[in-house]
Amino acid sequence: MSFNQAYSELLAILPASLKWEAWVRLTTRKRKPLSISEASGINPEVESFLQHEAQRYQKNLLHHRRMRRIKDWSTLTVNQTHMAESKEMQNAIDGELALLQKRSLEHNRVTFGQLMQDMTKTHEKQIEANRESRLEIENLKMKVREAEIILAYLASYRSAAIP
Repeated sequence: MSFNQAYSELLAILPASLKWEAWVRLTTRKRKPLSISEASGINPEVESFLQHEAQRYQKNLLHHRRMRRIKDWSTLTVNQTHMAESKEMQNAIDGELALLQKRSLEHNRVTFGQLMQDMTKTHEKQIEANRESRLEIENLKMKVREAEIILAYLASYRSAAIP
């Protein structure tokens, strides 16, 4: 197993086991297997296959690194670039949310302001009417007590006057 030195950059990316598997796969495949001399020389088919394997290996490494972080810390960690984009997006969302909140408050104030004022005035009038009713009831109770006291006095006076 000996790939051409022109592919040394691609081969440096791959571990020995994948280099061996690539060699075996190229030389023993079912359709159009490459001879050892073809696989050892400069061949566009070998180059494209090694590029494909290197990309696949890098993608697999990246995936495993992400999964390892998740398993180790039991939280999702992301790249710094993704975090920066996320922070920018979060800032934009926060700005839009604040603007939407201001607009909503202004809309509610304009739309329901007069209604709330009318309801408040009506409520205050009802409270005042209830207060006046309670005062009038208390006054009537006082008059009833005074009348009861007078009647009790008269009843005791009459019973004392009639032997």
